[in-house]
Amino acid sequence: MKNADADRPLTFQRNPEAVAAWQKLGELFEDVLGHSGFGEIRIEVRWLSKGRKEVILASGKQYRFVVSNLQAQDSSAGGGSSSGNKAVS
Repeated sequence: MKNADADRPLTFQRNPEAVAAWQKLGELFEDVLGHSGFGEIRIEVRWLSKGRKEVILASGKQYRFVVSNLQAQDSSAGGGSSSGNKAVS
């Protein structure tokens, strides 16, 4: 089996918030495909202050991720913020 991280850009691999959002999107996609009826996934992205973005994945529940700007991580050696994710009802 091929490693999915090898296909991603290096900046994406170094951003744990982006990886967590990507993994949750994959889980939601599998759930929708496995469901016998209608399914919907919605993705919203909003700019926040300090070069961060809010990513909301919605499919029944909402999952919120705060992702550091990928371009800003390229230019600086520092890491991103560790905000994690949370489900929003």
